[in-house]
Amino acid sequence: MISQEISRRTTIAKVRRGNAKLVARDFSPEKEIARQEHEHLVEFERRLSAMLAVQTERDRPIAQLTDELAQNSALLRQSEANRELRAKPDNMVLSRDHAHEQAQSVPQKATSHAAEANERSQ
Repeated sequence: MISQEISRRTTIAKVRRGNAKLVARDFSPEKEIARQEHEHLVEFERRLSAMLAVQTERDRPIAQLTDELAQNSALLRQSEANRELRAKPDNMVLSRDHAHEQAQSVPQKATSHAAEANERSQ
């Protein structure tokens, strides 16, 4: 029994020494620095992701307003183009009427100029 207990304690001591060596090998300053750098990078990425999410939410209404402004501008341009198209026939009618009036007044003006010239010559 005593020999079994000694054997068991010896085995436990060897395992502890082996584990201690494993832990000591795994715990080097370089590995600790690398682990800490990794933790810092993970934390930095998490914060950056959170900031981007906040920025995206903040920018969403701006993007929506920009889209609405572009749509309204397009509608305004279309409305102005339609108004110009509707006004062209009116302008053409006015121009035609004006040209007709001028054409009718030419013989009247010519007759009155002729009468004035005739009166002066007498």
